[in-house]
Amino acid sequence: MIPEEGQTVERKESLGERREIVETCAAFASAQGGRIYIGVRDNGTVVGVQIGKGTLEGLANDIAQNTVPKLVPAITTVQEAGQTVIVVEVAENPTKPVSAYGRAYPPEPPPVLDLTTEETTPEELVRLLWLDLLPDHVRPELPLPDLLDWIVKRHPEKDTSAVLAGFTALLFHNDFEARFSEGETNEYITANGSILARPVQLKSP
Repeated sequence: MIPEEGQTVERKESLGERREIVETCAAFASAQGGRIYIGVRDNGTVVGVQIGKGTLEGLANDIAQNTVPKLVPAITTVQEAGQTVIVVEVAENPTKPVSAYGRAYPPEPPPVLDLTTEETTPEELVRLLWLDLLPDHVRPELPLPDLLDWIVKRHPEKDTSAVLAGFTALLFHNDFEARFSEGETNEYITANGSILARPVQLKSP
């Protein structure tokens, strides 16, 4: 039985959704992993896929060639309701975020805090204000060849969680354009640890 869609399960009707499949692989690898069932509609109807010579190999190559770091998920087939369904199983990647077609998929969305709640702590308020002002701080210094390097050097007092939150906020900000470099993985030192990632360039669109 095909499970319901959720944080670790995605359904795709056909291999024609190749780009969406690759992007979902990147998103799963940047989170906690997951499975993609190809040949199943969003409502759960199994329509199946036609498997030919090189079908699975071609899918694996597309995923590997369009993700950074390269992903090599396990790809198998199962029989469901008399139809062939492709199952792409993606493991959580140790290096995050993973990008697809040049766009990064972070391990978690930017945190959202309600300033009106009485339970908001002073530390959360400081974090919120920092995230809110960060785009104004980075804008005069664009283009940046390495966004994470800029954050950890400009704000060495920030811990790993805060650095990733700031990184994610800038990565998906409407005023900026981000692109992953093809270089080697770098280590970025934070106040309480380190982050392993490839450099990300940030510039105005």
